[in-house]
Amino acid sequence: MLRELKWESALRVIEPQITNQGRHVWPFNPSFPVDVRFFLLNRQHDIPLVRPDHLEVIYIESGEVVYESRNGQCLLRKGDIVVVGDSVSHRCRKSVGSSLKRAAVLLFLPELILDGVSGAERLKYLMPFKMGECAFPNVLAGSTATSVEVFELIQRISSELPHTSERSRLVIKSYLKMILALVANHFLNAQAISPPILDGTSVLRLEAVLKLVENRYPTALTVEEAADIAGLSRWQFMHLFKRVMGQSFISYLHHFRIGKAQDLLASTGMSLVDVSFETGFCDQSYFGLIFRRYAHMTPLGYRRRFFESRQSAASN
Repeated sequence: MLRELKWESALRVIEPQITNQGRHVWPFNPSFPVDVRFFLLNRQHDIPLVRPDHLEVIYIESGEVVYESRNGQCLLRKGDIVVVGDSVSHRCRKSVGSSLKRAAVLLFLPELILDGVSGAERLKYLMPFKMGECAFPNVLAGSTATSVEVFELIQRISSELPHTSERSRLVIKSYLKMILALVANHFLNAQAISPPILDGTSVLRLEAVLKLVENRYPTALTVEEAADIAGLSRWQFMHLFKRVMGQSFISYLHHFRIGKAQDLLASTGMSLVDVSFETGFCDQSYFGLIFRRYAHMTPLGYRRRFFESRQSAASN
């Protein structure tokens, strides 16, 4: 059964989370990084363009707002959905008029649903988020049936939070995958993503590279090896990977390794030295540097925060 929606000021929640570097850092529970918020877009002033450290699906529940990135702006109306990746600096600005403006926002880290997912599925799920600002705007119109389905699924995820049971976690992951599949199918059918990026050959090339990362992440991997697996020159591979995934191959590899490190920190008592070697970092200092860059905390801080959140959930 869906809960009654509880609306809160977007400005009060988001503004304190913005770093001096213009990054929007969401305070996820490290053990299960997904959240849903229902925001009143009642800002007395506009925040600057910010780049999230997570992925977002924003559903405009009422009113009209101006969605803006560095590549332009568009007007979002009731029922519209905008998909936001972690490589896009963006904001929702006030629009003309005094009508009530509200938005439901789904926030998550992709690592939550990537375990056991094939390379092709991963590309499909994350493609709308990984196109960067070149695909502006990634908007799904409110006039479609998909928009209604997505909003209902967002509410269902909210009803399962704060995910205190294993059943709730499985249900949330299922709903999240359904949302991602609906959004991906919409953009593919609408040809919102350019055909050269999604042709069969490109998907097969990148799937082979993603499988390489999955199988070889504990060992040294280079761009040249990945390019060779893809059957492309170094330049061709780097260009294709960045266009499709919205980040460089090395950045993707770091993300993947840090995700594996987070799993080990949360599920084992392995030392930091062992975790670093197990996830492909031959130097513990370098591991700590990369971990802080992508997780916004130290490995030890992550482990401590995970166990604190688990103890808190168990006591509720």
